[in-house]
Amino acid sequence: MCSKCNLWLHPTCAKVSEKPESFSFTCSGCAHSRVPDDDDDGSIKAEVRALSNSFNNFVKANQDFKKEVSTCVNEVKTDILACSKLINSVYSSTSTKIAELKTENDILHRRLNRGDIILSGMPAGLDDLISNVVSLCLFFGITINSKDVYQVCYMNNQKLILVKFDNVSIRDRIMKEYFKTRSLKLCDIMGGEVSSRVYLNDHYSPAASELNVFIFMSHSGAE
Repeated sequence: MCSKCNLWLHPTCAKVSEKPESFSFTCSGCAHSRVPDDDDDGSIKAEVRALSNSFNNFVKANQDFKKEVSTCVNEVKTDILACSKLINSVYSSTSTKIAELKTENDILHRRLNRGDIILSGMPAGLDDLISNVVSLCLFFGITINSKDVYQVCYMNNQKLILVKFDNVSIRDRIMKEYFKTRSLKLCDIMGGEVSSRVYLNDHYSPAASELNVFIFMSHSGAE
């Protein structure tokens, strides 16, 4: 019988002497296998503990990393919300300021253009525009001289004529007479037989011009 694994073997097969001094026997399997001793067992336990500690350290590092990433994400979200609020605040204040500036600009335009008249339907290339303005006033029974006209010039590729009067009352009297019939013709100003229509309009501010275009387009669409 093997003294280590208790395996029973026939003495002759195991080549064991039957003499009394051959009492101890070890089979070939146990003879070639190494039985762990106490040092080996301690080494294995140490390796297991090292692996366990390494795994625990990895888990802790992973948790710390997740926590740090979560903190960074929250900080980024907070910064984004703060930036969004700031942008909305700037946009709101800027939009309000732009609206105020547009209103002020419109008021200034109306004041600046208060004494203006826009003529449409006049021929292009006229050399003496002031004389035609004087003739226009005479047609409505209003007497003026060249000094009453602050400025007169073509606009919009000579399709329109802008007249600026020094005195707003002259402009108001002309428009009052014009609106009585609205039948002003080219021959009424320049003489001759050309009876094409001439139109007088206010010199609108940009905001008023946009509104007039919108109203015109709305009426055109409705028709």
